[in-house]
Amino acid sequence: MSDFRLLLLEISNEITNADLAKLKFLCEDVIPSRTSEGISQPFELFRALEQRNLLSEQNREFLASKLSDVNRIALRNKLLGIQDDTPVNAMLGQEQIQPVRQVIPRNFQNTPVPPALCHDLAEDVSTSWKMLSRRLFIPEGVIKNIDSENHRVVDKCTVMFNEWKSRQCDNATVRVLREALEKIGRRDLSEKVRDEMEALRQRNLQLAERELAPGNNDRGLC
Repeated sequence: MSDFRLLLLEISNEITNADLAKLKFLCEDVIPSRTSEGISQPFELFRALEQRNLLSEQNREFLASKLSDVNRIALRNKLLGIQDDTPVNAMLGQEQIQPVRQVIPRNFQNTPVPPALCHDLAEDVSTSWKMLSRRLFIPEGVIKNIDSENHRVVDKCTVMFNEWKSRQCDNATVRVLREALEKIGRRDLSEKVRDEMEALRQRNLQLAERELAPGNNDRGLC
């Protein structure tokens, strides 16, 4: 996964349901209502913007402006690579900053699977989605409903992941997903999940260490 994809994943994980509803409303001029109604996760909105050439690694302004409109300035700055130099951050004491390290687990296996990662896996799982559904203990009746109500395989897989996360909540972990993928013979996707989660963890650690660096704590005090 590219650095830009990891960045979108981070931003997606920080957007609330209320934020997503506002962003969808602000994008109604460029995303048809029928498409918008099917968007339930921030990363799905990002994908729709990418498909319309409104979001790319070289073109971040449209999404940045919408994040500003919903008052998510920190996320806009993260998207644009702008450092937050406000005196408030510079004057934070070590005790206030320390929790940043605590929210980054050493072992990501027992952490919930990010919705954006599920969305990214949907195309790769493809026709194996039914086998994976059963390994994730989704009831047979639910599987049949998903199959009949969705035409594209990628949509079936996306809905299946959403159903799994909705039913299992915090138990929809990286470990459970990787074990299920390996049981249906998709060790390649299990390793992809491992690699993407490790890359995300390393990126978060780097961001936390950058915030805790002495040079950052001194900014704005002069």
